[in-house]
Amino acid sequence: MAKQRGGESKVGLVVTLVISLLLNLGLGIGVYMYASADDKKDKAEAEAKKQAESNGKDRDWYKFQANLFRSFIGLSPTGDNLTKLGVDMGNFERGGGGLTGTDAKEVTDVIRTAEAELGGWNAALNRPARTYRDVVADFRKQNETLAADNRQLKQNRDDLDRKLQESTQSLAEAQKNFEVSLTKMRDDAERNRSDDRRSIKELSDKIDSLSRDKETISKQADDVVKRERTDSKKKDQMILKQKQVIAERTQERERAQNTNTDAPSNWRTDWKVVRIDPSGKQPYINLGSADRVQPQLTFSVHGVGPDGRPVRQAKATIEVTRGLDDHLSQARVTSIKDAAADPILPGDILYNGSWSPNVRKHVALAGIIDLTGDGRDSSAEFRRNLERQGIVVDAYLDPRDMSIKGPGISPHTDYLVLGDTPQSEGNQNREGQGRMEKAISEMQQKAKDNGVPIMGLNRYLEMIGYRVPTPPPDRPSAASFQPGYNPLGR
Repeated sequence: MAKQRGGESKVGLVVTLVISLLLNLGLGIGVYMYASADDKKDKAEAEAKKQAESNGKDRDWYKFQANLFRSFIGLSPTGDNLTKLGVDMGNFERGGGGLTGTDAKEVTDVIRTAEAELGGWNAALNRPARTYRDVVADFRKQNETLAADNRQLKQNRDDLDRKLQESTQSLAEAQKNFEVSLTKMRDDAERNRSDDRRSIKELSDKIDSLSRDKETISKQADDVVKRERTDSKKKDQMILKQKQVIAERTQERERAQNTNTDAPSNWRTDWKVVRIDPSGKQPYINLGSADRVQPQLTFSVHGVGPDGRPVRQAKATIEVTRGLDDHLSQARVTSIKDAAADPILPGDILYNGSWSPNVRKHVALAGIIDLTGDGRDSSAEFRRNLERQGIVVDAYLDPRDMSIKGPGISPHTDYLVLGDTPQSEGNQNREGQGRMEKAISEMQQKAKDNGVPIMGLNRYLEMIGYRVPTPPPDRPSAASFQPGYNPLGR
């Protein structure tokens, strides 16, 4: 029995030891697990704090971008946001100042590009020098300007189309007149064959002589060109030509302001009559195709005084009928003061103050253009004649509807030519007269504003060598509006 109790004591001891060991082991594991849980909690709190700081920086970074980009597009923030934007922009310009983000480089490039496009940052106003709203406004203004330019170009094209149509009609009429004239010339040639042969023989001899002179002059000119073909010479010639054109323009404007209708004392004297036919009615002049001479170009003819200078008062007027060579044309006498006592002679000087071989002259016409003296308007015919002479009509008063037509008077216009102004009697045509007077007054004011000389029709006709009309004794004065009388020729 004693032996059995001793065995039981050992078992209890072992059990006690096992239990104690298990308790110690459990306590160790518990302590270890508690300590591990505290460590994880500390790490989690540190990471949360670090994440909060990172989130705060991202928030500030993206808020800075939002305020800045709103300012770039023209929606500038106000109040604290505007002040904060100024501080953040100062920090950004100094290298970041705590503003950062994973996209810092890309966003920085975008900001720098926007600053360059908008003219930089205005630190005093906390905003860019310009905004994209300003840029859009500029683009819209440019678009409106381009639209206006497009409308003007369309108007110019329509005007050119209208002028082309008018030119086509004038060309058709000129072709018809040419065919009529050609048929008449052929008939005259058949009836006057003998005289034509004699004239052709004289003309052929003259052409041969001129051809020989031309060859000699051409050879001399070629030699001069070969010797003088340098850039300096070309520039000198160009400058000389421009000075000549300017001098001619200046002289013409001075002459237009002079009340004397005779030719001026300082005119050029190299335009001359070189020969006159036996009848005294067909002079030949030393201007031709190389001088841009066209048929119907007119000149006044002036004799040469004892002192070798041209007489200022004209003795006759002539009109070119056809060109014969580079510097030779045939003309016809349109008027002469005294054919017996003072006929047209070789060496007489030609004058036309409104024509130049070097530059096209520009004129404007106002009022009734009466070329026949019978009170009827010849505006259309006169414009065609001027255009055939190389003179550009910038503006004219259309008596059919009292409207001013043409491109208009400008500083390039050389003269405003005033025709008759119809005078109404009683209450008849008073409205038409008033409209014409208003249009003429408007053209005169336009001429004064642009420094354009103004002269009367007869004075201008005398200046260009055009036959001045002589009114019949029974013609109503100043193209009066009277019953049964039409001053416009319709």
